[in-house]
Amino acid sequence: MVPLLRPAGGRQDPDVSAQDPTDRDSYGKSIRRDRIEGEFENLLKELQPSENLFRIACGMLREWWNHIGEQTQSQSRSLGKRLTEIDRQIGQFLERVVEARTPSVIGAYEDRIAKLEEEKLVVRENMADAKRPKSSFDDTLRTALGFLATPWDQWVSGKLENRRTVLKLAFADRLRYARETGFRTANLSLPFRVLGALGDGE
Repeated sequence: MVPLLRPAGGRQDPDVSAQDPTDRDSYGKSIRRDRIEGEFENLLKELQPSENLFRIACGMLREWWNHIGEQTQSQSRSLGKRLTEIDRQIGQFLERVVEARTPSVIGAYEDRIAKLEEEKLVVRENMADAKRPKSSFDDTLRTALGFLATPWDQWVSGKLENRRTVLKLAFADRLRYARETGFRTANLSLPFRVLGALGDGE
């Protein structure tokens, strides 16, 4: 078996030698690079989802995006209410400090105020983390969705950056190629496994 071919760019050997010593019939023998690339392109065509399947996947992803946005807004509102309550409690304790005459009582109030101020900082940090993304679903995921829809198109564009993206995002592991049987079963990345599962249920 040989590892997956390199993306286009730099020196391209016309042949690739099989490097699996357990395959005695093929070990050290060359395999035409154009043959491997042709079979790899066929593999990518199989990964490319139908328009209907891609539309279903996008719809599910959009629902998830909206659900996360709604949860984020709800959390932000809850944190805002808590922040208002903390400010109210701090104000009450400050009034008590002014009215108090006993040092121990004043100290207790000041300790409580200090703890509320600490909680206030935490709440503000959580509010900052809970902000809804400024970009829309389409703006944020346009590139990723475009790749999922057209892995083969990205590869045959011939652009080195696109080919690297295909190799990185479509497969979880390095592909292996056997001289007699071609590419072994690919370990696909999670997005393409999900698309595959959806396709089985179409």
